[in-house]
Amino acid sequence: MSRRSKAPIPVLVAAAIGWLAFAVSSACGQRSHADYMRERGLEDLYAAYLQHRFERETGAARVETARELAEIYVRLLESTTDDVTRQGWATRATSLLRLVPEADSPQLRMNLARAAYLRAERIAERHRLRMAAADELAEAERVLRDILPLLISLGQESHQRAEQLEAALTRRLDAENEERVSDELAEARRLRSFAFYFAGWSAYYMSVLTDDPGYSQDALRHFGWLVNGIGGEAASLERVQPALLRFEHIARSAVGVGLASARVGRSVEANAWLDLVGRSTDVDETIRAQLPARRVAVFAHGRQWRDLDTLARRWLSPETGEGDPLLARLVAVVALEARQSGAGGAGSELLRRLINAAFADLVASGEIRHIADLAARYGTDLIGDGGFVVEYVRGLLMLDVLESEPAFTENTGAGPAADPLARERWGSIGDQFLLASDSADADRFLSESADARTQAGLALARAGRPLEAINALDTVIGADLSIEIREQAHWVKVIALDAAVEQGNQRLTPLRDESVIQYLAGYPGSERASRLALRPSVARLLTERDAVDILLATPIDSPVYADAQRQASLLLYRQFRVLRGRESADAAERFLALEAQLLEQDRVRLRSLGSDRAADLARAVVLRARRVADAALGVVPPKPEQAAAAIELLRRAASFASIDLADVEPELLFRELQIAVSRKDAAASELLLARLASLPGEYEQAGVRLMYRDAVRRWLDGQDDADTLRAIVERGVRVEASLAETGERSAVRLGVLDTVLRAASQLLDASPDEDGVLAAALRAGETIRELGGGDAASVALFAALLQRDGQDQAALTQWRLVLTSSEPGTDRWFAARLESFRLLATIDPEAGRIAGDQFLVLHPDMGPESMRSDFRDILRRLGAIEGGGG
Repeated sequence: MSRRSKAPIPVLVAAAIGWLAFAVSSACGQRSHADYMRERGLEDLYAAYLQHRFERETGAARVETARELAEIYVRLLESTTDDVTRQGWATRATSLLRLVPEADSPQLRMNLARAAYLRAERIAERHRLRMAAADELAEAERVLRDILPLLISLGQESHQRAEQLEAALTRRLDAENEERVSDELAEARRLRSFAFYFAGWSAYYMSVLTDDPGYSQDALRHFGWLVNGIGGEAASLERVQPALLRFEHIARSAVGVGLASARVGRSVEANAWLDLVGRSTDVDETIRAQLPARRVAVFAHGRQWRDLDTLARRWLSPETGEGDPLLARLVAVVALEARQSGAGGAGSELLRRLINAAFADLVASGEIRHIADLAARYGTDLIGDGGFVVEYVRGLLMLDVLESEPAFTENTGAGPAADPLARERWGSIGDQFLLASDSADADRFLSESADARTQAGLALARAGRPLEAINALDTVIGADLSIEIREQAHWVKVIALDAAVEQGNQRLTPLRDESVIQYLAGYPGSERASRLALRPSVARLLTERDAVDILLATPIDSPVYADAQRQASLLLYRQFRVLRGRESADAAERFLALEAQLLEQDRVRLRSLGSDRAADLARAVVLRARRVADAALGVVPPKPEQAAAAIELLRRAASFASIDLADVEPELLFRELQIAVSRKDAAASELLLARLASLPGEYEQAGVRLMYRDAVRRWLDGQDDADTLRAIVERGVRVEASLAETGERSAVRLGVLDTVLRAASQLLDASPDEDGVLAAALRAGETIRELGGGDAASVALFAALLQRDGQDQAALTQWRLVLTSSEPGTDRWFAARLESFRLLATIDPEAGRIAGDQFLVLHPDMGPESMRSDFRDILRRLGAIEGGGG
């Protein structure tokens, strides 16, 4: 799935329609759109494209597009991990099936059911922890009721299909049909397993949500298809093959059987299933890690409190702080509910110990919010008598009570509450949080203690005690804590001070302004900083980026609207030049969109002015049009048409107002060269580069670098004609020379030199007599050698070029370097050895014969088959093979 997949799906459609019409059709050539998009991981955009096409087609073409779209939805549902995105694709697939039933397939229905199941599963698991809301539980129950019949039907259909295919395989089939039937049988069995796997878990979770053990009995039959190997019968330990637990879906099904068995009152059997999974060395670690929580459920259903206590002693670790907070909460939930219902019986003391152990684990893990939630749900008498945890939770509960009252929702904010009684209650809450943060053991809970002081600051501000609030918040802002914690405290300080100033406490204005400046400087990219920037009271304290938002929000009927628009344009251009990456690109897009309107307005205004009155406006147009050309050609992909339009307007405005452009002409020619390169207009590019050579300044070198990069890009894209290769060599030589003059670091020069060397070698292979190319390539290779760079491949190219030039001794030296830098026995090593023998045959035949003898001893098969004939010929010539010699 591409990174675009998390964007809202309607946005994907809008983005795909215009872009795919040009980009895909031109880039794909004769290849299908699907292949092109899949190669680039853009199936989500291709789905949007097909959806757009589907909405406009009729008849058979519409059905065919629907089938293709359904297949894409299947792949997207399988690959998507984001729940919101998965739900979006599932909704679209369901709508597609409703519109075109012919596009249906078992695999699509399976994936739709799976997508729905995963959402319900998460809710059901949160319900086991008592963390799911009532509306979520209703949704999960509805989803599971809907998909259970579908999953069972899919499983039965797949089973019938598998039986038919198994029967077909017993008949005599040719090889092609036997392979096809075997593949179809494997797919039918796969769908059957998945259907009954999800049916089993869906039935189990229905039992959890409805407290109906009948669903668990159904789950045992569904899981039986996987763990028994036969269908229609409840899962049985006697029929399980432990070796099959290496398959994840079988192991998870066995866990599901254990859980379902517990819910129908078979605790011994339930534990045996979990023991079976736990003992297997083949079970995946992710499944093994879930067993403690699964055992908690089994022990709770069987009222096996002593076993649960043993498990808690093993898995809850308050001393180290390495426990699992969710496991601790689950233990606390089952123990609390057992005590609440009186189901503990003789194990009531064990239940209290379990609660204490779970709470100790949550405290050690810093998960005090879980304790507060459990205290609110099951009563405050269980949380203790003192210490930070107790006082902090009491403060949270006091806050929850106040926030639940209608009067609170009608009078929110950070300033002092209007009602005296409300201020008093806020003060009590603030004092309670301060009491918690001042507890002797508060330093054991740094994050929660910081939250207590932040909550105290907000409550004391609402109580009309701003200085006490600031004191509490400053202890958090100045502490060595995470940036998120400090930002929260700083934000509360800002809004509390601003509210106090707005309500008439003007003596706090300097402190408010200082706090605002510190916040904007410390958290410039936060969402709250944007909200803060819109406050009229702090507009004068804004950064440039914040100022842009305010300037662009100026009403069109404001007398300063035009000045605000131009100032915003200037600030956006500065951001484009100063910022990097996505921020720079975003600034450029906003700048270009704004200037498209402003320059059009100025073009109309210029026509209404006489030439004697247009000079100032024309100069402004020239300056802003240069900025537009810079930004339009500096974004990826570039916008050559917008740049060309800006330059054309610039020249017309200058001509109309008799403005001399000599000082900026090199820059304008360079922009026009960039435009020509973007348009792939080779002839215009060459002409513009030649014109730049006649003008002063650094723009000619910039033009050469631009043309070099463009030639390399074309080469990398597979365009390796002589003109492209020649341009790389000629422009690369000039670029490298300029880099050498400026003292550029050798790594950059080496990259250019290596590219020149490779392009020249390729060009000479096709055109051996290419004028000047061999000399340029040799100079590049020599410079690489002087700079101490080059890998074995570039050294080999240099050696071959020296050979081509008749410099046999120098070539032999380079081939020996290739030999020493290559892994013996590789193709490159053998190629270097072959070339060195050829050179030795001319330079020193006797040395070649000796080396050949040694080579034959070590490599009697004379290397790769493709080189053996050449080795045999040269070794015979050297006399290393009988029948050779002089």
